Amino acid sequence: MWLLREAHLASSRLSDCSAAMAPHNAYLAYKRDTKDLTFWIVHASNACITSSKTDGVTATEQLNHTGQVKVSDILSMAVRIREKAMTVPATIYRLFRSVIEKRLVVHAVFPGGNRAEARLRR
Repeated sequence: MWLLREAHLASSRLSDCSAAMAPHNAYLAYKRDTKDLTFWIVHASNACITSSKTDGVTATEQLNHTGQVKVSDILSMAVRIREKAMTVPATIYRLFRSVIEKRLVVHAVFPGGNRAEARLRR
């Protein structure tokens, strides 16, 4: 399943985001890549929990069946993946880089975005 998803991720990267890209498209590309990265993190974390249970270790963590994640949960999922010494495919490293680069582009196009997000949190 992951191989199919990775192939999809690789094919969707053919139209990479650049500074010359229309602002709306840059934002959509950033959101798409963030969604794909979150998808992988959730599924890798679930695989770690499942394999811990089959290894006879009692895992106190719950599987994420919804795919919805709080920002605060991502760190614990990443730590879980690291502790299990799961191999991270090169596609995922490229996806991390892509998300960071696209976030920078979106921030350059919409510099007031952080202030708008801060107002929404209040």
